[in-house]
Order: sequence, then C-alpha cells, then structure tokens
Amino acid sequence: MNFTDMHIQADTYTLRPTFFYTFISELGSLFLMGLSFFVLHFFKVPELYINIAMLLLFIRLVYRFLLAQSYSYTFEADQIIIKYGVFNIYTQYIELFRVKDFNMYRSLLMRCIGVMRINIYTSDVTQKILQIHGVPKSDFVLELRRLVMQSRRNNGVFEVD
Repeated sequence: MNFTDMHIQADTYTLRPTFFYTFISELGSLFLMGLSFFVLHFFKVPELYINIAMLLLFIRLVYRFLLAQSYSYTFEADQIIIKYGVFNIYTQYIELFRVKDFNMYRSLLMRCIGVMRINIYTSDVTQKILQIHGVPKSDFVLELRRLVMQSRRNNGVFEVD
C-alpha cells in the first residue's frame, strides 16, 4: 500500500492536510488582501488605515492557515480521533463501528497536486459527516474499510437496513 506523508504505527494511522493544499485553499484570502489594498489606495484612504487593514487581513490569513494545518485525524483500531485548534485544542472521538459509509473525492486540482478528500458518513450524534480535506492520495480508504469491519466484529455490531 502507498501511504505517503502519513504517520503509521501498528494499526494507527494519522492523516493531516498537506501544506500545499492549505496554501491553495487560502488563495482567496490572499486575493482579498490584494483587492483591499488597491481599493483603499483608489479611494485615497490614509496610509495608516491601509496598513492597519493589511495587518488585520494578514493576521486572519495566518490564523486560518495555522488552523487548517492543526487538523489531525487519527484512526485507531476502535475509534477516530479528530484534533484541531490554534489557541484552544478541540478533540472529538468517533467510534469506528458507527461508520456507515465512506468515499473518496478528487477534483482536477486535487489530482494535479496529489491530494484527496475522504467523506465518512456515521451514525454518530455529533458528527454525521466527517470530511477530511487535502490529505495525500493513498489507498487509505481500503485500510479504513478493514478497520471498520474489524471494529464491528469486535463490538458485535451488525448493520440492518
């Protein structure tokens, strides 16, 4: 199996968004900064206000980038652990036997930069759909299927439609 850029340790898999995917996803914020700069200059706004506006937009951009890079998705034998946060760290747990279905999505841009999005549908009350964006392309969905089936067997869970 090909699990590039993924931390693997004895039935524990950790996925993180790639740096390049996060950068591309924040291009809109960079465009907003540039547009704001030109609009403020066009209306002859004092330079101090322009600098303050650019500083605030830059802080927003850095925060969003750090937040996107803080996400980690750890798949253990019996649960999914989602951690994220810059100043406050949030942790969420989803039991693997609650996973109902999952799929992988790759747009043209995602194929060009070698990443994918994994959608996981669960019966969990707090997280019905878990979307994992910008992780390196791999055969992980096959491994996820194995982990889910093993967790269902271990917990005696059978799906009835």
